[in-house]
Amino acid sequence: MTPNVRSVIAQVHQKSRAMGSRRNFCSHPGLNRFTGTRRLWPWMLTNGLGLAAGYGLGHYLSAYVISELKEKRQKALKENEEYFQRREKRWLDLAASDPKF
Repeated sequence: MTPNVRSVIAQVHQKSRAMGSRRNFCSHPGLNRFTGTRRLWPWMLTNGLGLAAGYGLGHYLSAYVISELKEKRQKALKENEEYFQRREKRWLDLAASDPKF
């Protein structure tokens, strides 16, 4: 090897050893290097905001869906009521017209 390449390799090797002693690249950057646990407040902030946003959006979206379902249910009940009234009227008309019945 030429002297220039050897000196570049030596410099890279020295820097990589120095970096390895300062930080373990296998660990997560959010881990505390003294205790090995994550910091609690960033986790609570992100998950808390996500939970609050999901709960709020879920409340409004489900309220919209529930109101639509209630309207459909009322419409279906009204249609069923009309159907059974027509059916009862037909049976009564049939019974009135047929003396054997």
